[in-house]
Amino acid sequence: MPIETRIKLLVGNAWKDSAMKAWFFPALLFLLLNWALYAWKLSSFIGHAEPIPVHYSILLGIDKLLPWYWTLTSPVLATGAFFLDGFLVLRLWHRPQRALAILLGAWTVLLLGLFFISTFLIVLLNVGV
Repeated sequence: MPIETRIKLLVGNAWKDSAMKAWFFPALLFLLLNWALYAWKLSSFIGHAEPIPVHYSILLGIDKLLPWYWTLTSPVLATGAFFLDGFLVLRLWHRPQRALAILLGAWTVLLLGLFFISTFLIVLLNVGV
């Protein structure tokens, strides 16, 4: 069976439902904002030799210095969560668990919003570096 046919069978009529679009577009917006923020501010750290701060606490100040590629943690995890949750929502949509699919979609939006906040805080921490 060709891949196009499999995609049409998986998506089916789910895309026509407004509840599907209600979680997909905000989640996609958070994902794109996450990568755009990374590309705008943190891409200058690529190939950076010395460790950069990735965590700040009120009591200890900067308490984690790691190599530059650890700044990619938030955008990469957000992308993985988006695709995994999107696949699971589509799988649950065609079954009697439609309410569970809607809850999982809402959870995805919340999770990607938290990942965006985490990337934003890493950017704020590294503005002067």
